[in-house]
Amino acid sequence: LRLLEPIKRRVMMTVGRAVIRAVNDDLSRQLAQVEVMKGELRDAVERMQEYGFTSVPLPGADAAVVFVAGNREQG
Repeated sequence: LRLLEPIKRRVMMTVGRAVIRAVNDDLSRQLAQVEVMKGELRDAVERMQEYGFTSVPLPGADAAVVFVAGNREQG
């Protein structure tokens, strides 16, 4: 069971709930600053948009964040 502990931790860190703090819509893709856990800010997190629609979420909006392979630097 101890052997599987690192894998379990990475799986648990793959998806998280966040609060949007700021959005940059000036580039070709929309980037957001999100707070995943209290005090854990992540900058330049790409926000996937719905096809055919454009919008900018307001600060304080809830978001679901997916981290590739559980790496908190790749949201």
